[in-house]
Amino acid sequence: MSLISIPQSVLSYSNNEGVRVAVDHLVNADPSDFPSEIASWEEARNYHKALLSAHQVQAERAMLLIDLWDAVWGDLVKQRDYSRLMISYQQQHSEEHFDLEFPSPYALWNDSAIHTRMMKHPVLPNTVVYLGTRYLGVGIQLYLSVENDDEVLSTGLSLPHPWAADEDEDGFRHTVEDYLHPSETEVQTDLAPLKEAAGMALDAVEPESA
Repeated sequence: MSLISIPQSVLSYSNNEGVRVAVDHLVNADPSDFPSEIASWEEARNYHKALLSAHQVQAERAMLLIDLWDAVWGDLVKQRDYSRLMISYQQQHSEEHFDLEFPSPYALWNDSAIHTRMMKHPVLPNTVVYLGTRYLGVGIQLYLSVENDDEVLSTGLSLPHPWAADEDEDGFRHTVEDYLHPSETEVQTDLAPLKEAAGMALDAVEPESA
């Protein structure tokens, strides 16, 4: 088993639509605006308490996305001696790769909630492999893209279930929704199924392009 702890705030957000709507509203609210319907000091206090809870969800989910990446992709990268191929934090967040906004709170919250890191392709020159983790109401998902200067190569990869047959609108391959969807009480989640899926993807990346 490969267990990871998921904060209760994130489980509630991912499993309860009412919580998700309220948190999204508070996180995205303009800090300079204050609800006109608040009519007492107690209501004002409660609003700030709710605001604190919403931003706790935002921060804890961002940290969880990073932890998920380390636990799934990171373990495999080390096992396969791919660490030497990983593009450093400084390189990834440079003008060359146009990822200056990651991993800001805004990007991890609003940009599809995907935490992505980049790796040089183990065989092909001038080719980058994007490895990502995502956690929304549809459960925990993995994302993958293989790109060079001219095209997205991962669209042609043969990836079995739980990988979806088609890529998303940005060209990323991803695991299907609800494949690993922890319940609201499942604070300890076994990532073994996702690690197996990640291994399938890395197996496909090198042979397909060698």
